[in-house]
Amino acid sequence: MKRISTLLIAAAALLAAACTRPGASGTRPTDSAESYARAVEELARRIDTQRFKIYGIRIAEREALSDDLFQVTVQLVNAEDQTFTQTLFLNGMEPSNLSEGSLRDAPRYAATRGIDPAALDPAAIAAQIARARELLPEGYTYRSVGAYCIDEEVPASSAFLNRNRQIGRQNTSLTLLFTEDGKETESSGGRTATIYYEATARVADDGAVVLEEN
Repeated sequence: MKRISTLLIAAAALLAAACTRPGASGTRPTDSAESYARAVEELARRIDTQRFKIYGIRIAEREALSDDLFQVTVQLVNAEDQTFTQTLFLNGMEPSNLSEGSLRDAPRYAATRGIDPAALDPAAIAAQIARARELLPEGYTYRSVGAYCIDEEVPASSAFLNRNRQIGRQNTSLTLLFTEDGKETESSGGRTATIYYEATARVADDGAVVLEEN
């Protein structure tokens, strides 16, 4: 697991207020099926799957430890084999414009399986997160899911980067953020920092969840 220190500053609260449009609903817990249902709804509404295939989805919280599911970033390929990325927001903000995709990836539209938003099951996602939480070591407390990701392995732009890729395989992972009991903060020089940890859990095709050892 990865140890991270971040300063506690009031600006975080100001950022949260700036990112939420007036009248928007409250936060969306990152372990809740309802939160992921909202993400799936936004994907279905915003992404034209007749025009694009999705080969990457990253559903992320607003900021570390916010426990507020906030955005969905997708990687897309069209019939001309052009790649794009776009970010959708769950608080009512308009999506970002399409931007050029990763230069590291060179997917072919015809050969890409694509990730179907309609196949995403919010209840199953919440169950996977619950199983991952059970794997946290004793003496640590879950705080949030940093990101839930589904990625299809597509050809890379170079043979070197293609090593060990299994083209067409779709991988699911999630990042848990948690703190050590009684050691959540550290103070030094008049500043206080939150101390938290990150761990990645992999989800197998049969739904089994394994916490990676770092």
